[in-house]
Formats: sequence, C-alpha cells, structure tokens
Amino acid sequence: MIKIIFLIILLILIEIYYINDHKTIPNLNNYLNNFKFQNKFKYHLGTQKYGVDMIYCIVLPKRKDYMLNVMKNVNCFFFDAITPDDLTHEDYTILSSTFEYSPFSEIYKKKTRLALQLSHVMCYLHAIKNNLETIIIFEDDILPKDLSSLPQAIEQFKTSRFKIFYLGYCQLNCKRKYKKENYLIPVNNWILCMHAIAYKVKYLPDIINNLFYMKQPIDQLLRKFIQKNKDTACISEHAYFDQNDELGTNLEYNSSGIKTDNTNSCNQLNLI
Repeated sequence: MIKIIFLIILLILIEIYYINDHKTIPNLNNYLNNFKFQNKFKYHLGTQKYGVDMIYCIVLPKRKDYMLNVMKNVNCFFFDAITPDDLTHEDYTILSSTFEYSPFSEIYKKKTRLALQLSHVMCYLHAIKNNLETIIIFEDDILPKDLSSLPQAIEQFKTSRFKIFYLGYCQLNCKRKYKKENYLIPVNNWILCMHAIAYKVKYLPDIINNLFYMKQPIDQLLRKFIQKNKDTACISEHAYFDQNDELGTNLEYNSSGIKTDNTNSCNQLNLI
C-alpha cells in the first residue's frame, strides 16, 4: 500500500513538473524563422509522392545511403538533420530546459533532443512558407511495409477531421479496442515515435506553439497535443512504416530515446 501511495505521489509530482513553469517565448516565430538552415534542404526528384504535396526526410550522414535507397523513386526533400553543433547555448536556454536540472527531466543535458525537434520544426516551417496542404515527414530509420492501401488512406485523411496521421508508431496499447473508420482509426491515448507522420499543414502553427518551451522529447509533446485536442490523430489498421531495428537504436538522436526493439507498430489491433 505504501508503495502504491508513493508511486501516485511521484506521478503527481512529475505531472506538476511538466505543467508548471511553462514559459512563453516572446516572438517565437521570429526566433525560429531566423535560423539559417535553408541549405540543409536537398531536393530529390522522383515519381512517387504518396498522395501528399511534399515528403521530407530528416537524415543524419550515417543514414544517408540507406535513405537514398529507401526513397530512390520518391519525390521529396532530404533535410540534413540539425546537430548540437548547429545551435548556440542561447538557443538551448531560450527554447528548452536542456540545461535545467530536475530528477524528472528527460532532456537534461541531452542536446540532441532540441536538435531533433528543430529538424522537424524546420520542415513544418518550410511547408507553411510554401503554402502546402499535406505533407509527410520521415526520420531516417523507416522500414516500408505493405503500402498497397496507402494512397486510399492518404486520400481519406485529406478530407477527414484528423490533423495528424501516424503512418507508423510505437508504444500504442494494442489490446484496447479501436473503431475503424474505413482506412483510418482514431487514437487519443498513448502513442509515441515520429518516424513516419502525415500532417495537414494548416494545423502546424498550432502544433509548433505547443512544442515550445521544450521540456520533453518531441514525440511526447505531440502526444500531449493529441490528448488535449480530441479527434486530432489517427492510425491505420496496419502500419505502413516501422523502424528498422537492424540500423541500431540510435538513442542519441531518435524522437524519445526509446529503444525500437519490441516497440514497433501493433501486429494486430483489437477492432470493434
């Protein structure tokens, strides 16, 4: 009983840590737009577009050859992933709690967390500036699966009420019951990993505002956005992209720092 009470108190303290002390960043959009990362976008010509206006691939140098092979026929932008060397100490202190110690912090002194988040945000901003409507962002460990129904799922997503479509995911409760709506399935509970996500661009400004001030890894911040906003996210019955475990966990630079082993998409969802 004492252990249960202690656990409840600990969970409450963790929640308070993330809720309180939320800092509003003055002129956030101006700060983000002042980053000079345009040279990190490299256009890759291909015939396949997966039904969206543009695809972005966030890539570290060691994964470039792998992603070139995966995306060889896909029309996309490769984005050279932002690294801690691209950022200043001021960037970290203004945008995140990277250097603020807390026993509950998941990003303390983990400088790659903000770098990864900004890599996603730069792709968001590029899509907004170019007046796109729907995009997909891939991280550099994707493993394509059966894509035969992806065009139909994307078309349904574009006319649906959803803002975010997880084309792959991890840490989802595979045993709970889910209601399928043609190709899409609403999710409002725990879901992590950002290796393959489709977005409606008109909602990206709101998502960006919810990512800063950064006190958690980006996929957990996006999960909180989903939990706060009903009917925001969806998945498909079978994930279209998993994470390639053979590439290694790459814990220094993935969305949450969670090992990919045994955390990939559900093999079978419990549908009602």
